[in-house]
Amino acid sequence: METFEDNINEVEDQEAEHPEDEKIKSRNERANLKKSPLKIILSILFLLPALSALIFSQIIPTFRTIGMSFQEVRAFGEGVFVGWENYQSLAENHMAGQATVFTLLLTLNRVLLVLLPPLFLAFGATALKSGLRKALRIIATLPWLLYSPFALGVVWLLLTNPVFGFGGSVFNLMNPDLARWIVLGIDGLSFIGLACGVGLTVYLSALKGEGYGEDARNKPAKSMLFVAVLLVVGTLAYSLQTGGMITFMTNGGPAGMTATFNSLIMSEAFGLMRMGMAAAVATQLLVIVMVLGLVMVILMILSNFRIMAVPAKTDLVTVSKGLRIAGVILMVFALLGLLASFLPYLLKFIPLFRMPGDGPFAELAQIAEDGLFWKALLNTWWIPVVIVFLVQFPITYLAALAIGALRPLGKNSEWLLLIFAPWLFATILILIPGMTRLVMDLSLLNRLTGLSLAYLVNIPLLVMLTFFFKGQSQKYDKDENKPGFFKTYVWPSLPLAGFGIVVSVMVIQQDLVWPRAITMDPGLTMMPAFLWRLAVQRGAGVIAGVMLALRVPAFILGLIIFGASQLFIFPRLGIKSGKTGKV
Repeated sequence: METFEDNINEVEDQEAEHPEDEKIKSRNERANLKKSPLKIILSILFLLPALSALIFSQIIPTFRTIGMSFQEVRAFGEGVFVGWENYQSLAENHMAGQATVFTLLLTLNRVLLVLLPPLFLAFGATALKSGLRKALRIIATLPWLLYSPFALGVVWLLLTNPVFGFGGSVFNLMNPDLARWIVLGIDGLSFIGLACGVGLTVYLSALKGEGYGEDARNKPAKSMLFVAVLLVVGTLAYSLQTGGMITFMTNGGPAGMTATFNSLIMSEAFGLMRMGMAAAVATQLLVIVMVLGLVMVILMILSNFRIMAVPAKTDLVTVSKGLRIAGVILMVFALLGLLASFLPYLLKFIPLFRMPGDGPFAELAQIAEDGLFWKALLNTWWIPVVIVFLVQFPITYLAALAIGALRPLGKNSEWLLLIFAPWLFATILILIPGMTRLVMDLSLLNRLTGLSLAYLVNIPLLVMLTFFFKGQSQKYDKDENKPGFFKTYVWPSLPLAGFGIVVSVMVIQQDLVWPRAITMDPGLTMMPAFLWRLAVQRGAGVIAGVMLALRVPAFILGLIIFGASQLFIFPRLGIKSGKTGKV
């Protein structure tokens, strides 16, 4: 029985023997074969797991959350329909107003940080030789390894402690007139490193992508503008939902001056046990975030966005001399901001050893005697690894292959991403009212299956891999000697997929919101939840030794993995947008 690939090869072999007028006919036959029923059937089979996961982890919790926002729900009991009362209460709630103002300030601050410094670094990097550029990539990677909201909260609580902290008497978080601006500065200092690391990486890929292929240009990449839009929209969406570090530091105080939507949802849901009010806050965020996700994916499709594997020695596109000089000058200021983001991690050692008691290692030894500590440490590794490797990644990867590689709708296949796009930027925070209710209805509290429910599909990774497969498809579209399916799509995607797996594991490891909400079982408690309870019971200073002991090995391991990614994976990826040959 002839297979789909046999038919394709037969048509291609016949082209060599056909005159020019018959070649047109054979190309049309090949185009029809590309839309064969076999591809459509395989695409449906590959998409089914992701669609099922989307229903349980995103769609049902979304509608549950929206429905609960029109109910009065105390704790996790049955709700009573109250119409728009929750929204009216929020409009009159002083704390909600404070949270809106502060979250918008926080978001604006982050958007500026992700827009400008990484751009300066990228244009400055075009003037550097390959070795210096690699060193810059490594430096920009370090904040990725240090950025952990809970760990950052502990660091800043130590540094701002008025008794044994470094500058705690000046940076008084209990002063209502200063707290908001101090926290904005702290967040900006913590975020600038992450912004530079991520921004520099994608900007360099855009410069490399534009400099590769038959339509290369000796000018700054037009893809840079689209990357800037992507960074701004992503930062805007995630910043509206962020605030875990600030919630741990100040709990929204003093007088609500540092309240965020994050702290408001957590306070209403798990402090006051008013799930209806929490759902009303979450629903408003959901609408904004879902619109941003749809807009982002539509822009990516209309701009013909794609990610491609490029030769290792492909250099960056050449930019004008004036732009390189300006980039180098501005890069110095961006580097100063990047290096400044490391200061809190260095200065934390000062209060660490000035704390009252026998020192951080004595506290660590005492905590290590608790069997729950070792159980939580073990859970922090095996639970995320099992979830990602056995559930999340296979579901995500198959869906990306279906849309980006098999391309059942031809050049219009990316529009299938609109099914997933509304939840591109959605975090568990804004789905937690509906997700918690779903887990309770399914009797999955304190179970691994209930914990896994929020992580079934990784939509950002799905979008990234889909556009990578699209780039590979366009790269070989006019190649008569196109490699087979495995060499065209699967093999080149493995480094990028591996990086996605590592990031997915780290995200689950650092998630404090969902594990706290879904389980009190010590058998499923991971380290962030364990340390949170310890800090609440005994104070943040008690867990300093634990953080020191855990973060150092994690930093070394992360440096090896992410450093290798910056040297061997990202330099081989190009980002492009704009017209190209047909798919």
